[in-house]
Amino acid sequence: LSATTLGDDFRSVKNPAVTYSTDINTIATVTGRLGFAADQWLVYAKAGWAGAQVDVSGRNTALPDSFSIGDWHNGWTVGAGFEYKVARNISLGVEYSFIDLGTDHLHGRTALATPVNIVEHDVQIQSITARLNFHFHRDEYRAEARPLK
Repeated sequence: LSATTLGDDFRSVKNPAVTYSTDINTIATVTGRLGFAADQWLVYAKAGWAGAQVDVSGRNTALPDSFSIGDWHNGWTVGAGFEYKVARNISLGVEYSFIDLGTDHLHGRTALATPVNIVEHDVQIQSITARLNFHFHRDEYRAEARPLK
């Protein structure tokens, strides 16, 4: 679960006085990883479910009119990464993720009751994450039963 301030603004193709904004404040992912470890290295691929709160708003600069539509979007994610163990309990890693939240058709009304119809609203996110991991190890000692002499 990640908090973010991703956003993108664009002008309407049909009416240049109208600007749109897409904002994402929350992203959630659940993934599985499959990889290969050798010596200090771990290389892996990942895939799974992704979801995000997507808010779309628009403003007409020619009229004092605006709208806002927000909803949770579900989709999928894939990615790959690697980690390198620099010490017994510390590793460094880099991971790439691609998130596709699908294509939506958005419908609503502006503050002045003008219909809003956004035919294809695609939401895709690409990210690169650098990480520093601390691994906690619990040393286990086994008591062995020895026969009495």
